[in-house]
Amino acid sequence: MSSFDSAASKLAAIAPPFPLEDLPIDSSNEMWSRIESKYGLELHEVSALQRYVKQQQQQQQLPSQNLGQMINSNTESIYDGWSNGVFDDVLPTTETELRNAVQKELPVALPTAQHAWVSGADVPVHDVVLAREEASAVVLSSDLEGIRSAIFKGAYVGTTEDATHGTIDALVANPIKNLCLRCGCAVQTNRNGTDSSGATLKNLRPDFLLWLPSGVLAFKGEETAFGVPIRNAREDLRSKMNVFSDTFFGTVPYQLAYACSGSHVEFVAFMRTNTQRPREVQLTNSVDLSTVNGRSLCVRYAINIARLLVALDRANPGGDVVRLGETVITPTS
Repeated sequence: MSSFDSAASKLAAIAPPFPLEDLPIDSSNEMWSRIESKYGLELHEVSALQRYVKQQQQQQQLPSQNLGQMINSNTESIYDGWSNGVFDDVLPTTETELRNAVQKELPVALPTAQHAWVSGADVPVHDVVLAREEASAVVLSSDLEGIRSAIFKGAYVGTTEDATHGTIDALVANPIKNLCLRCGCAVQTNRNGTDSSGATLKNLRPDFLLWLPSGVLAFKGEETAFGVPIRNAREDLRSKMNVFSDTFFGTVPYQLAYACSGSHVEFVAFMRTNTQRPREVQLTNSVDLSTVNGRSLCVRYAINIARLLVALDRANPGGDVVRLGETVITPTS
């Protein structure tokens, strides 16, 4: 553990009534002596905190051009790491291979200076979020900052099904869309809802849908309100997946999906069989999105699913398929 981590952990254990950024810039300020005494800090820990505060001030004073260069550099390094080798990936074909592909650790983590402020055992997994002492290293683009913020500050407003949308979008939908687009895979997404004509048959569509450029519905999700068993969301996924045929999926071997109930989510796949009835496979355990650790795990799974979607698109680039999720009926007069 770094000096900064150990110092911030000691402060977090007693829950100080101030953020690190509010500590004095002047290292000779008497407040530092009081902090050192009250929280039992060692000299090297005090020095690490002072460096952090100074770096934060320097970051705020950076010219906008330099700040923009840092944002671009940090953002590119993360996306490059997440997409590294994606075009060389061998498409998983078995349940075990698919499960391992979704659960494997990420090669690059989001940097943060807030890591040690998470108290107790509820900390993010190290391959998704990693503490850095250099202030310039934690400046990210708005899309990556959105992911990092959702991991640390994720919160629900209400307990209805709609209350899950914002969290799922921040931790699953947005990371997947952004990485796919970075890899040149122009996916399209939509949420369940009637179109402007009122012709869309809403109750036959999943809550979240993602199509590959070929038109294949390769990823979908079902969400239920707090207090509803997650098996209900899983059943909704199954009920809207009656046929797995070339007509709808071309040569794609499986469809990926998530089921979400309140603050819990799990990822599954529907795998092609010798019949037109797919086999459901659970890819992850249930993840608790009310915790920092759970939200960071969810991001890991989302990034790996994005890599799988890019691989699916590469292996199945085209073909005439019926686009699922856009069932239209003639409105009655």
